[in-house]
Amino acid sequence: MLEKLNQEQEVLMYATKDKYLKKFFSLTKINKEKATKFIKWLYSFSNLKEPMVLFVDSPMACQLACNIMIGKDISQVWNQVRDQVGNQVWSQVENQVRDQVGNQVWNQVENQVWSQVWNQVWNQVENQVRNQVLSQVRDQIWNQVRDQVGNQVWSQVRNQVWNQVRDQVGNQVENQVRNQVGNQVWNQVENQVWSQVRDQIWNQVGNQVLKYFNFGYYADYSDFRWISFYDYFKQIGILKNKEFTQYKKLIDTGIFMTVQLDGLCIISSMPTKIHRDGIKLHNPNGYAIEFADGYGQYYLYGVYFSPEDFDKVKVMTAKEALNIKNMEQRMAVLKLFGADRILSEIGAKLIDKSTRGNELYSIDGITSKTEKILKYECPSTGRVYTKFVKPHYESADLAQAESHHFTLEQYNNLQWEA
Repeated sequence: MLEKLNQEQEVLMYATKDKYLKKFFSLTKINKEKATKFIKWLYSFSNLKEPMVLFVDSPMACQLACNIMIGKDISQVWNQVRDQVGNQVWSQVENQVRDQVGNQVWNQVENQVWSQVWNQVWNQVENQVRNQVLSQVRDQIWNQVRDQVGNQVWSQVRNQVWNQVRDQVGNQVENQVRNQVGNQVWNQVENQVWSQVRDQIWNQVGNQVLKYFNFGYYADYSDFRWISFYDYFKQIGILKNKEFTQYKKLIDTGIFMTVQLDGLCIISSMPTKIHRDGIKLHNPNGYAIEFADGYGQYYLYGVYFSPEDFDKVKVMTAKEALNIKNMEQRMAVLKLFGADRILSEIGAKLIDKSTRGNELYSIDGITSKTEKILKYECPSTGRVYTKFVKPHYESADLAQAESHHFTLEQYNNLQWEA
């Protein structure tokens, strides 16, 4: 059993992490032929019938395409959704679904008024498409398909791979590789990009006129964490698994997210642009993540802003920023503005400045009472921040100490040791 990595294996561990991060952030253009082949293999592997595979440009487009394909009242969807996602995204989805499903069906819809023709035409669509491709989609998507694909992959690929690795490496090696490869890839790819996009799509679509379809947890970039982790063991000769070798080809197809239905898989291409500050999505000038059809999402330091809220930030004063109700958004905007701008705009008065660089200010006019703000530097990043503290403080160091649940003596000792 492998109990300790040698120097060469440790170097490879970091190289593997960098390789997978580079793979993701290169934003590979989708290879439709390879992606189709892989998805059909996955369905076959999971004992499901071969699906029709449709390609769209963004995760939001996946949701729109699903709603088109299951026969929702398209005129209703159009009228209520166009303001949310924009004409460009909707038009792209229309064209992509039409081209891929077939002009024969689509032209029957396109040549007549949506609201009058849809119910008549859908009977023909149902015979030509739905019964052949989408049987039992409604109400059974999650249980029948997503769980089957997920459980099959988990039991036949991940469990086999895990058993092979576990039998050959000790806990120390496993934890070392997980921390340096799997977790770091997860923090930058799945946690900071994939999960953020998925959650905000849910917020935009959920409880709206559109029916929300769950994105898959396999066959997209959420796989990066576990694939990168086990690929390391494959490279050092610990793992030999045919299914895993086949499955990890996914990484090179350019698939970003998928909705997996019975007989149908809708695939979103990778974003065209991703802007970050460190590992967090961030762009003060526009979309932090953007897709080819024009759909995008706004983030400041990893915190999501709706288009309306993002526009407000552009013209917001420091006083207005201090009164943002959402704490995460407030902290992100204050960080963007910077401590000096904030303190200058609100007319803050310096009360105390310590030798450690902490500065305590008093402010009037934010609320009905005199408030206190602490300006301080993060020791790990060197960045300067501001935060409200309790109004009774007269000492900058005491305010900083107690905000971290230290006594002043403990804080002084901690600073001395640092």
